[in-house]
Amino acid sequence: MKVVLRQPDPKTLFGSRNMMILVFMYDTACRVHELVDVKLGDLRFEREVPFVQLTGKGNKTRNVPLMGKTVKHLKQYCNNWHGQDKNRPLFYAKKDGKPVKLSTDAISVLVKKYGAMARTECLEVPKRCYPHLFRKTRSMHLYMKGMPLEQVANFLGHTSSATISYYAKANMK
Repeated sequence: MKVVLRQPDPKTLFGSRNMMILVFMYDTACRVHELVDVKLGDLRFEREVPFVQLTGKGNKTRNVPLMGKTVKHLKQYCNNWHGQDKNRPLFYAKKDGKPVKLSTDAISVLVKKYGAMARTECLEVPKRCYPHLFRKTRSMHLYMKGMPLEQVANFLGHTSSATISYYAKANMK
């Protein structure tokens, strides 16, 4: 994952946006549709524990805490890409001079591109990279660091840990 996250060039405008997309997907373990639906106003930096409010399946919302490094990157990203419009998509492209949210297909293309680039450096990177891989990887990392399965399920927005019990089996292997 570290190799994939290093692929976008943060010195370019789009490289910095794309890096932020990858970091955000990993840190929050969000679904790709949750990612494209995040608006600037969904970020809560002013709280003791900064978080993002994600809207998932069934229009359910959940608050996902953000790591300090991610907050730092997000603040810099927002300074470069955003004004004060809280309804603007967090990650967007411009169409006819106006910001429009990125599509889930556009995110898939980015992930595939940076995954292929990372694979040239590290053969452990899967041949096929896709957005949900970030969610799975983050979940597995949380579980392997000792987060109980019930909490991992809650973090992901699942009502039951049975949905993700395969993480426990995979960890044993």
